[in-house]
Amino acid sequence: MSEISLLQVSPSVAEHLKNRLPSIPGLSVEQIDNVKALVRRIKAGPREASVDLLVIGSRVTGTNTLIDLLQAAAPQLPVLLLHRRRSAPVAVPLEYVRSGQVTLVPEEEIDAVVEVVLRTMLVRIGWQARRQRHRESSHADPTNEQRFQQLVASVEDHAICLLDPQGRVSSWNLGGEHIFGYHPDAILGRHIFLFYTLADMRANLPGRHLQQARKHGHAEAEGWRLREDGSRLWAHVSLTALRDESGRLEGFAQIVRDLSPRRETEQALRRTVRRLRRILDSAADHAIITLDMDGRITHWNHGAHRLLGYAADEVLGHAGAMLFSEMDRQRHAPEQEIQQAAHDEGVSDERWYVHKDGSRFWGASRVSVMHNAEGEVCGYVKIVQDRTSDKHQQDRLEARSCQYQALARLGHQALAGAVLPTLLDASVQAVARTLGVEMCEVLERLPDERQLCLKAGVGWRPGLVGEAMVQAEPDSQVGYTLRVNRPVVVTDLQQDTRFTGSQRLLEHKVVSGLSMGIMDEKGQPVGILGAYTRDRRQFTADEVRFVQAAANLLGAAIGHQTLKRQLTQIPTQAPGYAPALDQGRPGEHEADVVSTRPSRPPRKPRKRRPDILRVMVVDDHELMREGPVNLLNAHPGITVVGEAADGETAVRLARALRPDVVIMDITMPGLNGIEATRQITAAQPNIRVIGLSVHGRPDMAATMHAAGAEGYLCKNGPVDHLIAAIRGEWLSMG
Repeated sequence: MSEISLLQVSPSVAEHLKNRLPSIPGLSVEQIDNVKALVRRIKAGPREASVDLLVIGSRVTGTNTLIDLLQAAAPQLPVLLLHRRRSAPVAVPLEYVRSGQVTLVPEEEIDAVVEVVLRTMLVRIGWQARRQRHRESSHADPTNEQRFQQLVASVEDHAICLLDPQGRVSSWNLGGEHIFGYHPDAILGRHIFLFYTLADMRANLPGRHLQQARKHGHAEAEGWRLREDGSRLWAHVSLTALRDESGRLEGFAQIVRDLSPRRETEQALRRTVRRLRRILDSAADHAIITLDMDGRITHWNHGAHRLLGYAADEVLGHAGAMLFSEMDRQRHAPEQEIQQAAHDEGVSDERWYVHKDGSRFWGASRVSVMHNAEGEVCGYVKIVQDRTSDKHQQDRLEARSCQYQALARLGHQALAGAVLPTLLDASVQAVARTLGVEMCEVLERLPDERQLCLKAGVGWRPGLVGEAMVQAEPDSQVGYTLRVNRPVVVTDLQQDTRFTGSQRLLEHKVVSGLSMGIMDEKGQPVGILGAYTRDRRQFTADEVRFVQAAANLLGAAIGHQTLKRQLTQIPTQAPGYAPALDQGRPGEHEADVVSTRPSRPPRKPRKRRPDILRVMVVDDHELMREGPVNLLNAHPGITVVGEAADGETAVRLARALRPDVVIMDITMPGLNGIEATRQITAAQPNIRVIGLSVHGRPDMAATMHAAGAEGYLCKNGPVDHLIAAIRGEWLSMG
């Protein structure tokens, strides 16, 4: 009875061995998990331990000590030590490997494992058979000889043949017939030169292989071999010298494994890999990076070089974490990305990545796992695309949305009749929060026009708000802002040469800022809205427009409350006009000062309005256009078909779009709203024009009416008034 013992061999390898080894009486394959029990069994002697081959799995630890014990107890026992390619080198005494007592085989190469087991068993059983054959005992047991012949004959996927000392074939199995095509009668007695190509014959390769096996006991080679029909196969050939107990050479055992299918697959794979690498390297818009199991970079394409700035030799072998921002590295984002990719078979994310020069870009990435031939995860491939422009666009849209919402809330407070101090406090808080600055202020211009008072503010030293006075000197920042009547953007306060920096701002370590004059209904400055930060900052055009719109809103609110006080002192209303303050219940719609239309004699009913009213909005401030556009588009029965930022564009679009209603701002650069109304109504009388402005003055309403407008509303007025005016429902408004 002979046995192949498998010590802690993985179930998959054990199953392959049991399926591939032939069924031979007296030969068994046994799985063993207890190392100590195996050692005790071998030490008990040959009667207790009929082990012909020991296969040690890659999971076994302390192999060096274990092999020393085995060699001391059973020096003739061959050992096959399996190991993992990606694991640390196996610690085993070198003399055992050189002597052939221990053979190292990668566990992943199951065909090689099977071949080594077959070769070892051939030598082992053949040696036992020859030793028994040479005994001078009449009771010699033929079992080993039979088992040897059965083993040779029954293997079909390996060509196993015995050679005499000169290299001539003395036995031939079924596997040899399948692989080489020779019938036993056609090959027995012929030399193995027959299997070699002409080039190998000229190089005396067969003789050298035999000589190597004679000298070292074993020889292996891989190369082309010839079949009976002249065709070639790529084969792995193993030659083992067979010697008797005295050491005399009796012949050789040759095992041949056909590797042609594997070689074709490997070549196809290499071609595919080359094509894939060419494709990857040509993908200039995507960084394609491969990582090993430890997250170190193993491949770096041209797109990665272009996107991240590093050449391949600067990053190969380095951790992929070098591409992440410092904040992400501190949060262990690189490790978490690999772990999630391994768990979910892939992960997508967007984050900031760091260029070689230290600059950042916003990248969208996808990390996927790579598998080896055995289906095990062997690494990761990461694809990164630059999405910085998309990120900036998204941030801009989000910022504009926040800006519009802030203006809408402030406008609602103004319309709700909030007292001016409350509105100013809400304004500085909203501007500071929306822009993300530390300080914001509203300066009120005093009657002497030479000083301004810090009326409202956030971020200033305690005691300044409501008390601090600022001189409006011509060469000061305040004086400059009041004089130019446009937004003043400061990138570096100390380096700005247009004016002298305010001592108060310098004490608060202000570096960058943005200020805008607050104008009354006559266009005269009544104060300043300012936002400041201690960081160096380039304010965007959207942020400048936002502060400008907030200043205009404050100017309208101040003018509105001033006008309210004036109107309460007027005993009669303007001829031909009916202020909204006189309509309805006392105090109703007080926020809408001049929400009026001309007082005209009753006229014939209009034709029925279309189901969907097509509206065009005209205003030179983009943020002030967005408000009405969003409100009107959200209202059933109304759709905005066009927008214009000046009078000339409004006239041209009205001619092209033919809207039912035009909402017209009054004060605009170039062609103003009054002249644009006159041209539109003269060319297209069916278009209704409604004036909409911050100026709540009856004379402005009369001017728009004379130009052809159907009505005139304040921007501060209730939204219901605007909707009603668009629908032509003026009766409830006077």
